[in-house]
Amino acid sequence: MSEGKPGRGSDQFALRLPDGMRERIKRAADVNGRSMNAEIVATLEVKYPSPLTFTREEFLAHIQKLELDAGDDPKKQAKLEQLVVGFMDQLASAFELSDSEERAGLPKE
Repeated sequence: MSEGKPGRGSDQFALRLPDGMRERIKRAADVNGRSMNAEIVATLEVKYPSPLTFTREEFLAHIQKLELDAGDDPKKQAKLEQLVVGFMDQLASAFELSDSEERAGLPKE
């Protein structure tokens, strides 16, 4: 997929959805103020984030900025929590993979 904002030049993928899922996606997109495509992409980004390209310190500084920006807004706080939990799940999965590789006798990266 090309970097940047999705658009007509982006990769396209036909997808069959189970009954009722289109409506659930539409409701979530409406609540979040974006198109169904943007909602799906945002959801996939949480599950399949880009590889990490920042230091621990940069990450922590970014989280602190996001916390400040969220302030007392419950919607922003919930979104930040969702993003952090998603990141933590990804991190835990990476460590589980590393542990299983080690048990299999494979060297850790």
